[in-house]
Amino acid sequence: MSLIRHATSNDAPGIARVMQASGLDDTPDVARIARVIPQHCTLVAIHDNEITGFVDAFATIGADRTVRWEIDLLGVHPEWQGQGIARQLVSAAILEGTQYNARQTRALIRTDNLASRRTFAWCDFKPKAITFNLYVGAPHGGDTPPSLPPEAHLVSVATLTYSGIWVEGALSSASLRAASTILSCYRWTVAGALIPADAIDAMHIARRAGYTHIGEFDWWVRS
Repeated sequence: MSLIRHATSNDAPGIARVMQASGLDDTPDVARIARVIPQHCTLVAIHDNEITGFVDAFATIGADRTVRWEIDLLGVHPEWQGQGIARQLVSAAILEGTQYNARQTRALIRTDNLASRRTFAWCDFKPKAITFNLYVGAPHGGDTPPSLPPEAHLVSVATLTYSGIWVEGALSSASLRAASTILSCYRWTVAGALIPADAIDAMHIARRAGYTHIGEFDWWVRS
């Protein structure tokens, strides 16, 4: 078994190497990773003083004010895959999340990411019955934060790879435009919305608002 420990900003180059080697990010930003680590729960797997894998997690608050523990990024260097390191990392991240009194721990996993699906299933996560389409938007608008429509629930996030907004709850043109304008105001990069696969009208709304379809994902949840 690998040694699992909390990452420090000094681990940013090693995490970036794992990101690049495992295909998570072709051009990881080492400086950004170093800045974000102190704000998150980032864990690394170590063998012979080398980072062989990592997991990054953080808490968010839903529209109903409940706390969710988000396991956001998981990566293992290809030379070390198949040895249970991903399972160790996810298990450790679950344990870290207990201090936040989160109602659920969850991970958003692409439907074709079979390795991650196996890992999270082993760690007692289950996929929700509904598959979601991820749509993302870019910054658009002025320098003044918009008035938010009443149906909007926007969650700001700063991950190891981007800063942006998640659009949750009832989806509307107004909430999507508000998210894109906020990106411009704060010089963030990505707004994302997860739309159920059968919500055809909502997908039309997203496309008309300038959002692009990225792929199909499932929420994997551990209560």
